[in-house]
Amino acid sequence: MARSRFENLDEQKRERILREAGEEFAEKGYAQASLNAIIERAGISKGSLYYYFENKEDVFDTVVDAAVEQLAGPLSGIDLEELDEETFWSELQEATLRLMAFLDDHRWYVQLARALYRIRDTSGGDGPTNRVWEMSRRLARSFLERGREVGAVRDDMDLELMVEMSMSVGESVDRWVLERFDEMERDELEDLTVQIMGMYKRMLAPKQRLGEEEL
Repeated sequence: MARSRFENLDEQKRERILREAGEEFAEKGYAQASLNAIIERAGISKGSLYYYFENKEDVFDTVVDAAVEQLAGPLSGIDLEELDEETFWSELQEATLRLMAFLDDHRWYVQLARALYRIRDTSGGDGPTNRVWEMSRRLARSFLERGREVGAVRDDMDLELMVEMSMSVGESVDRWVLERFDEMERDELEDLTVQIMGMYKRMLAPKQRLGEEEL
């Protein structure tokens, strides 16, 4: 990962380097992305880049980790211990709405997410993006486990099956939304988020937790 001196940079300069590197990877993919282009886009010298990073893979890993931290923030920031049967689904929905708003305000993350899927597809599911999906799987499992504990998630189905179902549905939703994101306004994104969360709730919540309008 990036040398510690990168983390000690001024926040605005660090964000600019990550953003410009992220946009280069998003536009061209990992293989075709150029360190020289990143240097030019970020307005730094080659010496500075190698002062902060070891190589292109190090730059990419740092960009991916920063993106994951930002994108997972609304969900990972939820205190699972505070969730109960009444707040579980509403808190998940509010966190997902915050994530959509963040993506709407920082559209280069949308480009990067598209690039991550392209890289994953061409690498056969292995390679530098694999840990993103492993992190997503761990996050899904932790929420489902807590949901079961408080009675907000069904307990009549194998937990690992529900994790895989959630991941598969989530990937399909991600790909569909990412393909159309540039055409959608904020209110459309919000409406879509509510619909998606309603779908997850109908799939994963105990039947007795669903209102008549949700069945």
